[in-house]
Amino acid sequence: MRTSSYDKSAIMRNAWRHYHCCFGITFGQALSWAWNLAKEERKNEQYNAKRSAEYKNKYGKQDRYFTNLYKNVVFGKNDYYVSYGRRYR
Repeated sequence: MRTSSYDKSAIMRNAWRHYHCCFGITFGQALSWAWNLAKEERKNEQYNAKRSAEYKNKYGKQDRYFTNLYKNVVFGKNDYYVSYGRRYR
């Protein structure tokens, strides 16, 4: 017998929150929404893992270079600043 690899506790929590925050839906509708959300998250995780592996194969050395180059840079909305420590914040 195959077991489900979904986090059923998180799915029930999401359904319960959705049921209480939204007016006029049944718990079954909220549960269906939560399951669809979990399935979509799983699909996105698999897609992102595949894309990440492709990226690492294609740009492996460059990625390490840019990671070290921008190690202390924090990107914000429209600008960036370099984190030099407490003195400059």
